[in-house]
Amino acid sequence: MLRCVSRSDVEAPTAVIPLEDLFPSFGGKQHQLLETAMRRMMSATIQIPELNQENVHLVSLCDSMRYDSDTKLLVATFGKAVIPYLVNLVGNFTTADVDELLAIKSNNTHKLYWLMRSWQFKSPHTVSVDELRELTTPNSQFTRYSEFRTKVLKPSMAELNELSFDITYTERRQRGRAVTDITFNISKKTNAKQLALPIEAAVLELPKQQLTPLQQKISTRLTKLKLTQAQIKKVLEVVVGEEPLTKLLKETYPVLRDFETKAKPGENVAAATMTLLKSTFPAIWAAN
Repeated sequence: MLRCVSRSDVEAPTAVIPLEDLFPSFGGKQHQLLETAMRRMMSATIQIPELNQENVHLVSLCDSMRYDSDTKLLVATFGKAVIPYLVNLVGNFTTADVDELLAIKSNNTHKLYWLMRSWQFKSPHTVSVDELRELTTPNSQFTRYSEFRTKVLKPSMAELNELSFDITYTERRQRGRAVTDITFNISKKTNAKQLALPIEAAVLELPKQQLTPLQQKISTRLTKLKLTQAQIKKVLEVVVGEEPLTKLLKETYPVLRDFETKAKPGENVAAATMTLLKSTFPAIWAAN
């Protein structure tokens, strides 16, 4: 859903999510999981900080969520009051974070992903085995820690460490008996792969008079597609020559057409454009 949010939003954006992005196959238990997730999202609220700590300000995360079985699309609209906070979040919750979540296959790993994210700022963090098991696999069949470690903890840690995490953990025992607590050391890889074009804090725009007519067309096109000036500058530095620039105009035209005709409501046009650039002009990403 965060893919559809952009810094320019003033109204609540609508996310249109193909069901295949959520489930490789769908039916039976997956339908129940989807409905449960939709209900949880609809009940989610965010507390807004107040100067007076006795004040309480809650806003709803979502206004509506609807699954259309004919089109196999999930249509979700954020709450109007939460938009200013989501817009600020866009700069910190990157496309790379979203793609990491989409890459995770295990439900257990999803749960541990959010636990590691929430505990990272206070790493090392110690949690009891019973609490960790309750947070990840409540009412599960893994009553013995050895089973939980083999079936849940070890494979999930391996999956997370394939992403941008660098996690190690230490088991703690009381007087040589069973493991009672686990201490997690959580950090981020320093060379984590970035899936989005870098956005520098301050980048000087190429002076308009230095652009060729074709480069000016590219700049105008990418501006319409909501890319930042830093991203446009990166593209123009790497994609050079009349033939590649003409190809870029041709390849991005369908994205601009769909955006201007609202053929794909809720699509984050900047993210769609960057995905296209990634596949069509890999030199842009290699230059990062």
